[in-house]
Amino acid sequence: MVELPLYGTEESRTQWKPLLDLIHERLAERGLSHALILGIGHCGGLHKNVIGFFKDISPGIGWHIAKHNRPQPREFPQNRYVEWMYIPRTLPVPSKYPRFPNDGKGLTCLMMQRLRDALQPPIAMRTMAERAYLLGDSGAGRICLDYWPVLNVGGSRRKTFLYDRYPTAIASQRKPQLMELSIPGPVGALSTPKIEALREGLQETEARFLIEDALADGKVGGELAERCKRLIDSRATLCRITHYEVDQLVAIEAWPARAEETYRLAAEIGRQGDRP
Repeated sequence: MVELPLYGTEESRTQWKPLLDLIHERLAERGLSHALILGIGHCGGLHKNVIGFFKDISPGIGWHIAKHNRPQPREFPQNRYVEWMYIPRTLPVPSKYPRFPNDGKGLTCLMMQRLRDALQPPIAMRTMAERAYLLGDSGAGRICLDYWPVLNVGGSRRKTFLYDRYPTAIASQRKPQLMELSIPGPVGALSTPKIEALREGLQETEARFLIEDALADGKVGGELAERCKRLIDSRATLCRITHYEVDQLVAIEAWPARAEETYRLAAEIGRQGDRP
């Protein structure tokens, strides 16, 4: 591990500027020149000298901040990626929860509370993307694929992950919530029920978006529209139950039927759009 010099010093500038310039160059080649962000900042905000230092050597750079409360409007210009840690325990129906005031729209906000390795049954993983959507978030965050457990050094009984390799660089409040969606195999990572449930849930949520957009745009009517509305309500109910008991739920009755109906209605809408 390399200990970095203090921000704002000439030594720090010598190390950081060439690195950030190269990262910007690589991102620009992929059309992502404005995608670079630094973090993770905390509730107290970022020191003005640190912000000024990076603004000077890399103009236009943004920050990732995690907060227990809403960011203030004055913080929006510098923060592009926000976690609001204390999410509501209940999901609103039918409108989205107002995570930010109007002038905060456009921020990327992630749901991360109550995501745990040991307390995350597959049904919670399957509904994760849709629950975040109902909260008004951009998705769920602090999820890792392969930070697997490793042997402790010194006889400690605490479970240690690959993430803990650099203990002096860890702020526990900022650590990942789901360390391992895969398991180690002979030649690499292997899939698990959790990651498959997450993948299937993302696909279902995309199908829900198609149905919801068709309703909003008036592209479906009559009996088909009524079936679509009933499905959206049913899916919201499933998400509300799952969200409230996210660390205790094992199964929800009839969720496979909801999934099947979601894809069936999405297909009907798709076929209707193909007609001359």
